[in-house]
Amino acid sequence: MAKKELEVYEVLQKVSRARKHETKVSNLQKNASPALRTLLLLNYHPDMKLVKFEPVKHLETETPSSSLRIEYAKLGTLTEGGGKMKGTVEEIRQAYCALLSSVHKEDAEDIILSAEGRLSDKYQISLEVVKEAYSELSWE
Repeated sequence: MAKKELEVYEVLQKVSRARKHETKVSNLQKNASPALRTLLLLNYHPDMKLVKFEPVKHLETETPSSSLRIEYAKLGTLTEGGGKMKGTVEEIRQAYCALLSSVHKEDAEDIILSAEGRLSDKYQISLEVVKEAYSELSWE
């Protein structure tokens, strides 16, 4: 039976709970996914920030219709430095709201925190750990 891939928030929780630096790095590497990398880039990369618009309140859904593992590419189109979406600020805000409403509430919260560069407020994951785990990514 195939092992179920962890959702992004589950990986972040697992990494955060690890006590040793080496274990954190190892957990990030073992559970690497484009969605996780995109979320960490959004949080830590200085040039990848959400297009500016009025804050949105996340509408929680009982059962997510999708997964951040599937929807992560949309984050790039909602960011400055990530391929910025074409359209008005209102269209971008609506796409952001739709993304937040389609994923698990923990992932939605993590997207909001990452957009504000505050993911480390929730998880014990430093930039140094992320840089070591994903040394191939540019962080400047």
